[in-house]
Amino acid sequence: IDSSTRRVYPPHQRVVDADISTFPPPLGRVGSRSVTSRGVGWHLIGRMRDGAQREDVDRRAAALRERPALRARALMDDGTDRGAYFDEDSVGVAGLEASLESKLRGLRGLSRENLLTGEIDATDPLPGADATLTIDIELQARVRALLDPSLGLASVQPWHDSDAVKMGVMRYGDPLNAAAVVLDIASGEILALVSTPGVPRDADWRDQGFLTRAAYDEYLAINSPYVNRAIAKPYPPGSIIKPLIVCGARRIGRLSPGETIHCTGHLLENRTDAYRCWIYKKYGYTHSDDGHGLLPDEAVKVSCNIFFYELGRRLGRDGIADVYSSFGLGRPFDLGVGPEFAGELGPFNGVNDGSDLEPWDPILLGIGQGPAAWTPLHAADAYATLARGGQRIAPHLITDGDTPIVRSRVEIPPDAAASALEGLWLSANDDDGTGHSILYPNGRRAPIFDVPGVGVWGKTGTATAPDLVIDPDGDDGPLPPRVRRAGDHSWFLTLVGPEGGAPTHVVAVVVDYAGSGGRVSGPIANQVIRALVEEGYLPRVEPDEPAYADHPTGTEG
Repeated sequence: IDSSTRRVYPPHQRVVDADISTFPPPLGRVGSRSVTSRGVGWHLIGRMRDGAQREDVDRRAAALRERPALRARALMDDGTDRGAYFDEDSVGVAGLEASLESKLRGLRGLSRENLLTGEIDATDPLPGADATLTIDIELQARVRALLDPSLGLASVQPWHDSDAVKMGVMRYGDPLNAAAVVLDIASGEILALVSTPGVPRDADWRDQGFLTRAAYDEYLAINSPYVNRAIAKPYPPGSIIKPLIVCGARRIGRLSPGETIHCTGHLLENRTDAYRCWIYKKYGYTHSDDGHGLLPDEAVKVSCNIFFYELGRRLGRDGIADVYSSFGLGRPFDLGVGPEFAGELGPFNGVNDGSDLEPWDPILLGIGQGPAAWTPLHAADAYATLARGGQRIAPHLITDGDTPIVRSRVEIPPDAAASALEGLWLSANDDDGTGHSILYPNGRRAPIFDVPGVGVWGKTGTATAPDLVIDPDGDDGPLPPRVRRAGDHSWFLTLVGPEGGAPTHVVAVVVDYAGSGGRVSGPIANQVIRALVEEGYLPRVEPDEPAYADHPTGTEG
């Protein structure tokens, strides 16, 4: 006899064939490679355990108190709960298994016999109700496979120019941890929510190839596989915030229509070593060497720090806090899949109104640095709001088939939204855009986006992050703390849709301690767009030009 309370997870393991001929050089090769992904939906679905504990009983009692519909369905006239836990019952303890436990859990049948009359009063059992997710499990599996280090996109490569490699804390070929979100713009439905590394269901540390428990504990400390990076890990926004800063500055009158700002290389007149533009820091020249100032779309295209330092200074504490909060920072999504990071602005003390910001903080916050952090889902939600012209539909992954509701509206001047979107378009499609191509150490370039028939609006982000330091034997042990990860987090945010049309989806990618957004996260985002084509969300158009594999070293820069 099989217990009807046992859950079965058919999508838990998927074999995905990845077309590596479309990977950037030198990874691109003719043909495909198969990737077996275990735990495809683990971070979302969660897990169950056998044997209810006290906290499970208390949670059941709280649900009965707070939900009249459940109480009416589950309780008999004498107060008997037909869903009460018996000692050996299975119970959801993480993810959706936990948050939807009362809905997924059925009700026992009950039979009562009157010993005097022999009359039997029977109540039929009720199965648990279904919960329908917005997640496309095949798309989820494809994205999960793309982030498998064995394919090379999510492992350290020589052209990444990795600070961690330069510091000696990582080596070429080491796996990179990442998260990716795919969001439907029209509905707010989350189609994919991926975090790596994953946790194979019911896996023991011995099953994962670790020789000792101590080695596994260090792996956990460095990689945090139980953390859902898409919704629970804080990341500084970096330059992906810049289009939103344009919208906020125009909304409160800190940037006039048609106004330009010159890139001087450094914000402070007498300090050439502080608040510098990235191009001045790296190459010694500015975005205004030709004598003209930058319009907002041009500033987004080239990701000019001086332009956005200046906007941050103009916005001040209240203005910068208004921009960040209006696009969702500080609010969780209550998805029900586990812990969520709501976002923080300021010194991470729970205050998100900007009142705790130092006077110089808005300058750094103008480029997405300083005391601010959010998640990939926050970023995807913000870009979807921009694409809708300010309408905010809360991202969700449980659907009841109803029409999505506009939860709030961000007031974005139409010219500001158009300018921000034009900047994103130029960033991904203009030769001078920071999101247009991968620059290799030999000076050659290869385009980041190459999916025919698809329009891409994109923004890179290279966000400064604190070193990850591990103390192997604790504060009191003789071994010194060690830096195990260092460098910048790599972002790429894209809006995508049929060529010539409006954006239909957002793709957000972040890779921990990976460096350049264009070199690392960009190629991953391009492959996620291909996955959207393969799953029918975007049109399939046959390419006019050969794949990357026929250009093993890129094109001349």
